[in-house]
Amino acid sequence: MAPRDGRGRGRWPLVIAAGAGLVVAAVAVVAAIDVEPRYDDAAVELTARDGVVLATGQGFPEGAAAVVSARLDGGSATAWAPTTPDGTFEVAFRPPDGFSGEVAVSAESGSATAEATVDAPRATAALNGDPIPGVAVVPTTGSPALDTIAADPSGLPIVEVPDSIAADCSSDVTGPLNAWLASVPDGSEIVFGREACYLVDGRLELIDRSNLVIEGNGSTFRAEEEAPAYTNRSQWYLEYGNDLSLRNMTLIGVNPRAEYDAEHEWDHNLFIRGTDTVSIDNVHGQRAYGDFIAIAQGPDDRTIPSDITIRNVSADIVGRMGI
Repeated sequence: MAPRDGRGRGRWPLVIAAGAGLVVAAVAVVAAIDVEPRYDDAAVELTARDGVVLATGQGFPEGAAAVVSARLDGGSATAWAPTTPDGTFEVAFRPPDGFSGEVAVSAESGSATAEATVDAPRATAALNGDPIPGVAVVPTTGSPALDTIAADPSGLPIVEVPDSIAADCSSDVTGPLNAWLASVPDGSEIVFGREACYLVDGRLELIDRSNLVIEGNGSTFRAEEEAPAYTNRSQWYLEYGNDLSLRNMTLIGVNPRAEYDAEHEWDHNLFIRGTDTVSIDNVHGQRAYGDFIAIAQGPDDRTIPSDITIRNVSADIVGRMGI
């Protein structure tokens, strides 16, 4: 029976119109869900070979990017792998040198997910070359199982760090080490104490140096004090020069968490500026506010660094970029 008052006559048509709108909206939502692509066949296959773990994905959204993560005891890594028009991708992960054990890899792109595990044999430095041409190789975090990697003899005169410089992180040795480094002639192999610890609250500088090998010998170079805001600091700083090698060392900053901090983004573990022919081997970084390894033009803004080789490295807790 029709309502008798004016308010009733205006209410029923309004309710019916609202109800019709809700029904149409619901149908639209259902239709959108029904047509969303499904990727039930997404899968990732793992192959351990030549010191790396190769992840091959298939059945992922074509022409997109998959977030691929590797996890292992004491380390991890993540990469963004573009997919081909047929929904496949390839990316490889390099465990720390000397690692052996299970590596788990997961991949995700939209609603497509997959994961797998593989037992990786012991990784050795001899295998760390270009094992899979055309495939990106991503190093994982984590300390190496081997604290030093044997290198070919440099043939350079060996100069050992003097015992007068504290090698137990009991005092800041930035000044004494820089003064001593400046006294060592080019064409030398500088050898630090075996598994020593050097407290460096400033930066160790190699400026306009050439033909030097810095043999860390398993030592750690660490900072304890936070640098003032916007200070350009790093445990090691290379500026200009050529033919410099740093190997077998750990660099530790003071960043407590892997978060970007604009006031301290120039506080790196290692900074290379305008230097030619640099080799970084078995160097591991931690707790950098900025980058693990920063590479940039020289202070003149014109000299571009070249021939930089970085291998057997890892980084953990980095505020800005790995490399």
